[in-house]
Amino acid sequence: MSPLECSECFGDQLLHRTYTWHLTLLRALREMVSNLAGAPGDEEGKAGAGLPDGSQALELLREMNQALQALRDENRLLQEENRALHALRQEHRLCQEDKALWENNKLRLQQKLVIDTVTEVTARMEMLIEELYAFMPAKNKDLKKPSRV
Repeated sequence: MSPLECSECFGDQLLHRTYTWHLTLLRALREMVSNLAGAPGDEEGKAGAGLPDGSQALELLREMNQALQALRDENRLLQEENRALHALRQEHRLCQEDKALWENNKLRLQQKLVIDTVTEVTARMEMLIEELYAFMPAKNKDLKKPSRV
């Protein structure tokens, strides 16, 4: 098995699928290479002892070329998927920023509403205090205004 362990795929199904597919391809390529070397005792009569004949070597070369092309195609697909995932992450980040801005604006509006309400209530209280002093008898006009709450 490769030095990489399946647990390093971090549970990502795509990575796991690709990892196992690449392991299978690597095993097949190793088998092809070992077949190219052949068994030394099988072909003692040929000039290149241990090597397969030309047609077998050509067939193995074609298979290796197909495996290489499959790896290139898989790499291209993974790069496209990586770009798509990056775009999705970027979009998600922007959505989160928009959500945070929306919440911030909502809280600011609520804060402004509270401040406006407190200002209005304070103004009404001052008017009521003035009206209260207007109806008080003349002898009590020397009293101080009650402090604000």
